[in-house]
Amino acid sequence: MLRKKLRFVSLGVLLGALLVTSSMTAEGGIDSWTSTNGPEGGWIRAVAIDPVTPATLYAVVYGGGVFKSTNGGGSWSSVNTGLTNRDVTTLAVDPLTPATLYVGTSSGGGNSLFKSTDG
Repeated sequence: MLRKKLRFVSLGVLLGALLVTSSMTAEGGIDSWTSTNGPEGGWIRAVAIDPVTPATLYAVVYGGGVFKSTNGGGSWSSVNTGLTNRDVTTLAVDPLTPATLYVGTSSGGGNSLFKSTDG
């Protein structure tokens, strides 16, 4: 009986936290956009932000691989050394070790996962 009560309380606390968070997000809203001069070369497929250094951004460009900005999108550099397939479709930054990136690729019927440990 005690175990069921603890689960109920924990679930209630979690739901309460989610409701507070979602209401705070909904009230904030986005009402303006600014161009960051994104990387050239194709469509942007994915964007990721370094959780420790928010001015560091990563973008996946269709057919062009991965690009990095260290100034909030003001300028971009290709970071494709060792990436044998530049048809990148997804990108993730490790939240505990932001210099570790994972990208997924798809091209010619073959799918691959790549890892970089030097951001």
